[in-house]
Amino acid sequence: MADLSEYKAIVRTLETYRVEGCAANVAGGKRAFHEKAVMNGSGKDGYVLGPAHTLYDLYGQVGPAPDAIWHIDVLDRAGNTAIGRIVIKNWHGKDFVDCHELIKENGEWKIIAKTAQELEERPCPNLPVLRVRWK
Repeated sequence: MADLSEYKAIVRTLETYRVEGCAANVAGGKRAFHEKAVMNGSGKDGYVLGPAHTLYDLYGQVGPAPDAIWHIDVLDRAGNTAIGRIVIKNWHGKDFVDCHELIKENGEWKIIAKTAQELEERPCPNLPVLRVRWK
């Protein structure tokens, strides 16, 4: 049987991003990101490219999103790198797909790059809330 501990650790990092992002908690959200992380993405309001603090600034502008629904997937892992995807519904009335590149450094998984795409059509209208429970 495969050792799932690394996948669980990756999900925990993405879950930190989700929980703290929904709460608009900048200090908590920073725990999920590498200090040199970058982000980019596009949507109805244009294109964003820059350091992750761009996201932290956005948290301060828009506030918490308690009604958002998220689905987390770990798409792949090779050594100390991984790719995760998060489908987000109703984050301040908008839907997104985020792709995250993660790196394991000093024993911790951190998001090193985030790419977000705002969706014009609502994805998966019946998307369930993901509740990850590991034994």
